[in-house]
Amino acid sequence: MLGGRRNANTTTSAKDTKSFNTAVGSKLLVVFDEATFSGDREQSDFMKKLVTEPFVRIEPKGIDAYEVANYARCFITSNNMESSTPADIGARRWLIIECRNNLDQRELAALATAIGNNGDDKPGAIKHFANGVKHHLQQVDLADFNPQLLPDQDTGMQTKIHNHYKQDPVYAFLVEWLRSPGLTLHRSVVEKWDDEYVEQDKPLTWDDELLFADVYAVFSEMSKEAHARVIGKNRIGIELERFGIELVSKGGNIRYMKLPGPMAMLVVLRAASRFDKLVSPEQELVIKRWRDEQSVVAVEIAERVRFANRSDLPTRVTM
Repeated sequence: MLGGRRNANTTTSAKDTKSFNTAVGSKLLVVFDEATFSGDREQSDFMKKLVTEPFVRIEPKGIDAYEVANYARCFITSNNMESSTPADIGARRWLIIECRNNLDQRELAALATAIGNNGDDKPGAIKHFANGVKHHLQQVDLADFNPQLLPDQDTGMQTKIHNHYKQDPVYAFLVEWLRSPGLTLHRSVVEKWDDEYVEQDKPLTWDDELLFADVYAVFSEMSKEAHARVIGKNRIGIELERFGIELVSKGGNIRYMKLPGPMAMLVVLRAASRFDKLVSPEQELVIKRWRDEQSVVAVEIAERVRFANRSDLPTRVTM
């Protein structure tokens, strides 16, 4: 590995991110192996500082804490994408790469040989591979590099959505709905047919008006899948108003949810988070073509929907 003693391979336990964390001090490359951050705000806050701050606080055992210059570049490896990274929607510190899981051993063996893991003299090995990589990196022009710009990537977005359920579940749910194929979410229901219980798929497709009980059932299921607390029906009604969505009663206790068009909803969500890359370009085309047969045209409402803070209520938008 490049860097030698300037590297650290560790895990995210208390000794690494809270106290006695000398393993990460004065390191160029820090690899957190099989890391988990889910629900631990103190660990997440330390990682934010380790990624962006010019200095990091080191606390050796039995010695007063001190600060050192921070040059660390952090990598996290894990088989659990949902809890491995302290990132939610719009997080700019993390680039999440989902590795292929269908590589066979022959491909991996060929790659190991090509990069010289088995020696430069092996058939198929690329001569001086490490030096070639180093030379290439030294030639990369970083004059215009801006670390504040979010990477143009969609990999790992599902992980960020699941993390977002823990702080703003309604927002995360609406984003996940807009990202779903055909603007359709699914849940499994068990129904009784001819004295037998049968599990069936019950789709929920975006429409002008939907039964609130059906929407809430899907919302609850998806919150649980994200290991987030399920908010109550009364609370969700208040939260939906933030995004211009109305709940109306039509006799008795039956309530319906009146939805704006999906493109209008996407504009509202982008304005709420100031994050444009909520859906892929391909999915945005699906959203724009929603009900083309009725000649539904997207309207420009971004300037009218600006969230000065999270308590502001946008004007309801219809399309």
